[in-house]
Amino acid sequence: ITEVKTAYANALHFDPHNTASMINLVGPLIRHKEYPEAAALTARALKLRPDKPLILQKAEALLKELIGERHIAAAEVLLRGWTEARPSDVDPWHNLGLIWLDQGNLDEAIKCFTVVHHLAPEDNFSVLQLAKLYFKKQKGRECLDCCNRLLECEYEPLVAVSLKARVLNYMGWYDAALKCLRPYIDHNPENDALWVVLSEIYEYRDDYGSALVALQNAKRLLQSGPGEYRADNLRFVVQKIQQLSAMK
Repeated sequence: ITEVKTAYANALHFDPHNTASMINLVGPLIRHKEYPEAAALTARALKLRPDKPLILQKAEALLKELIGERHIAAAEVLLRGWTEARPSDVDPWHNLGLIWLDQGNLDEAIKCFTVVHHLAPEDNFSVLQLAKLYFKKQKGRECLDCCNRLLECEYEPLVAVSLKARVLNYMGWYDAALKCLRPYIDHNPENDALWVVLSEIYEYRDDYGSALVALQNAKRLLQSGPGEYRADNLRFVVQKIQQLSAMK
């Protein structure tokens, strides 16, 4: 690999825009798992020749391997270069958004999913991510706007209505929050998450008795089935019941 890298480095020294040499070097780099250098070189080639099909194919294959091998830092380098070189490509923005989301960089994730939504308005997944991100950032109106879009197109409606009800409640619109949530609970009485949201609304208004009734419903549902998800949520609900019982 050292000799190969030296040969292509010499070629690039005489012609820094030689994307063929860059892409030819990427292959050996990948085989030797020198992923950071392969990512940087592919990103450089993309910026020089963004419309060259072979470079795009190499970028797609490299990204797949980087994600599969969990070389996230190298994937980030590649995707940053990709979005600069081809800003109208949806998938790189989507993947970069997921990386930022995984790393907890909410602001950068919002930027990426906003671009995805702009480029592909029919992509409801990006709207869902934005709704969750705006909720975490306590940007109520932006979150409500995303939730309303999701409810209109009936994409993940239970998640959307849960977020919407919480935001309405936190913004002081208690009656609106209940009015929003109640029909979904009536149609989905076996959804434990909705009962937990209802309990939060009641608790926020110091109605601990009603909050406990909602939590007891959630507890009953969670106890009816196995699974790690249910076990974790059941622990939370039991702790919450104990806490509110002491306050009642």
